[in-house]
Amino acid sequence: MSTKISGSKQRQYKCHDIIYQTVMYVAKNFKEDINLDTMAKELCVSKYVLSRIFSSTFHTNFNQYLNEQRLNYAVSMLEYTDWSITDICLEAGFQSQRTFNRAFQEKFKKNPREYKNEFLQKKMLCQPNEKKTNSEEVASF
Repeated sequence: MSTKISGSKQRQYKCHDIIYQTVMYVAKNFKEDINLDTMAKELCVSKYVLSRIFSSTFHTNFNQYLNEQRLNYAVSMLEYTDWSITDICLEAGFQSQRTFNRAFQEKFKKNPREYKNEFLQKKMLCQPNEKKTNSEEVASF
C-alpha cells in the first residue's frame, strides 16, 4: 500500500528542507564571503524564494542572519582567545573592521574592545582565590 502525500504537504517538506539547508550552509560558510545569490545558486533555489522563506522563518533578512552568526563566533573568540580584534574580525568573515565594529556596537551597545575588557574583568572576579599554604593559614591567625 503506497502513501500519497498531498501537494501542500510536499511544499511544506520542501520548505523545511530548504530551511535546514540554509542553516547548514550558513553554519558551514559564514567565515567566507557569501551572499544570498551565491547561496541560492548552491542550493538550487531562486534567491527570491529563498529570501521569502528565510525572512518568514527567521524574521530577519539574510545579511542580518549572517552577521548574527559571525558576531556569535567573534564573541566566543573575544572571550576565549588572545587574538587581536582585527584577526577575530577577519576570521569571523567580516570584510572590514569598520563593518565588524558597527555590527558589534549595534548588537551589544559597546565596541569589541570594551566587551573583551568587561568579560576579562568579570572572569577575574569569578575566579576563586589562590589556595593558601598551611604556613600562610597559620600566620593569618
